[in-house]
Amino acid sequence: PPSCQPVAAPHPATIAPEELQKECDVRHTRGSGPGGQHRNKVSTAVVLTHRPTQVSASASEERSQARNAANALQRLRLRLALDMRTDPPPTAPSGLW
Repeated sequence: PPSCQPVAAPHPATIAPEELQKECDVRHTRGSGPGGQHRNKVSTAVVLTHRPTQVSASASEERSQARNAANALQRLRLRLALDMRTDPPPTAPSGLW
């Protein structure tokens, strides 16, 4: 009979964007640096924190909160892919060596 082994959860970077966003805490902040009154008064910067892994990413370069959220989500996916990366299994040298 086939053995029943638990299926590993999907890699966080392969989850659909909508599902990944549900696993994140979203924080809206004000941008810092040059940009004048608009940048100092409007909370358009977005910080996403992935709850299961505590990996976070932020974006504040756009004037639109929605575009910053999309940029932060893309950065989070990249950071998750890099942080969750595993080394390939060792292989024996080929016969050519």
